Amino acid sequence: MHHTQVFVPAIDLADIPLWTSMNGILCGLAMSPVGLVAYSVDLWRTPGGPVRPSALTARPQPLQVASCPARRRRMAWLALLGVVPKAALASAAPSSPARVPAGAGSAAIVFLHGSGDSGTGFKRYLDAVDPELLEELQSQEVQTFWPDSEAQPYTLAGGMVMPIWYDRSGLPPSAPEKTDSVERSVQRLMQLIQEVEAAGVPPKRIVIGGFSMGGGIALQLALRHPEAIAGAFVLSSFMCDDAAVYERLQTPELTKVPILMMHGEADRFIRPQWGRQTAERLKSLGVATEFVEIPGLRHEMSRKEIQLLRRWLWQVLQLD
Repeated sequence: MHHTQVFVPAIDLADIPLWTSMNGILCGLAMSPVGLVAYSVDLWRTPGGPVRPSALTARPQPLQVASCPARRRRMAWLALLGVVPKAALASAAPSSPARVPAGAGSAAIVFLHGSGDSGTGFKRYLDAVDPELLEELQSQEVQTFWPDSEAQPYTLAGGMVMPIWYDRSGLPPSAPEKTDSVERSVQRLMQLIQEVEAAGVPPKRIVIGGFSMGGGIALQLALRHPEAIAGAFVLSSFMCDDAAVYERLQTPELTKVPILMMHGEADRFIRPQWGRQTAERLKSLGVATEFVEIPGLRHEMSRKEIQLLRRWLWQVLQLD
């Protein structure tokens, strides 16, 4: 029997009393502990109200909760609903990188999840939005990889430990980049790319991409890889104005990587102008960058967006 998976938009826990909102209860039950908290703490830092989360089905993990009384009260209500473990104070263990099987296929795509999510969660989300994409990639013998980020303290969450690709000093692009955090994840993902290459897939047949923070780290990785890869896709993300990788683009080889950036026009969490500014700056530095704004789309993925992504993937990987 086929089951349809339904994702419910999240709410801003800072503005709506959770115990008075049935919608809030449903949202909490639809999301995982880490994903719900990661989304909520990011949203507290962003004006404009609630939007849909980047993390929808993250793996349950213990959390390290900051001492802020307001945050503890929110966590207590989540624990009361059974959404967050009552003893959520321990540090989460780092996840293991994905392993590449022998004979990885003619091409490969690395999908990178958003903050608070997991590789498995992102795969389920994408499959719910457009199940045909993964089936078609499999029929084309394209190997897909869904690595997990490591759990690390997140400054925007008051130091809470959660699965993120990099730390942030602030949400807008004007906030200084935490470059050391970015480069740790880049180096870890480089190991996965090396394994894919060792299994017989050349860089020109590898695409990396992701949603929200996953899109951000995919862009950072693509612009740091020593050889030009087939391309990178960035969904609802951006880079900081002072991102260190901009200085690396003096290397002509890196500017050859085609970049597809797509963003929801109605995204009130990661603003579309942030993504557009990143795309325009990359273009000014000679990077082949395409920016597509999806009308009415919030901080989420849509079937229309994935169909555009499919078209682009078939083009850069030269699939039938």
